[in-house]
Amino acid sequence: MAKLGSKKRPIVVRVHTDEKAKYVAETCAKNGWHYIIGFEPDKPEDISDLEKLLNPSQPVKSDKSRSKRSLSVWQREKVQTMLWSEQVIIEFALTWQSSGQPGPSRSGK
Repeated sequence: MAKLGSKKRPIVVRVHTDEKAKYVAETCAKNGWHYIIGFEPDKPEDISDLEKLLNPSQPVKSDKSRSKRSLSVWQREKVQTMLWSEQVIIEFALTWQSSGQPGPSRSGK
């Protein structure tokens, strides 16, 4: 898609007064933008195309350090869960051995 203000995609505005039309024309000429001005008193004024070029929106940047911190918290919780599970298995095996019963058989080996 062509850039706003180019020959293929000119700025289109609707104004009610000569003063507003002159402002739009001067601003566009100063910046080298192509434009179309319509005098339509029965419709609301619309200079949003011009305002978009004068005040471009800034892209939103993510906070990468925050997402890294969140990931490390997730990893820490995962490791803690694994260690807790391993501790439970070891305690179970020690309890089983101290009871004097033979340990569970490992099938497939």
